[in-house]
Amino acid sequence: MKFKDSLVAKYYINIASKAIIDNHLNKAFVSALRAAKYDQSSAQINNLLAVLHRRAGDELAAEKFYQFAL
Repeated sequence: MKFKDSLVAKYYINIASKAIIDNHLNKAFVSALRAAKYDQSSAQINNLLAVLHRRAGDELAAEKFYQFAL
């Protein structure tokens, strides 16, 4: 992975994290998915997506993301 891609992914992770804190789940999902476009193998992004799915009430998808991140 290129250094630039890593930085862009971290930028979107930061936006998604702040959106979760503010309880803006749609914005967080969009930002997390944008981050994943730049870094598909990031455990941080998978954990973020797991938290988002859990907060949205989708426990099954959350569990899959948690397992994948491990």
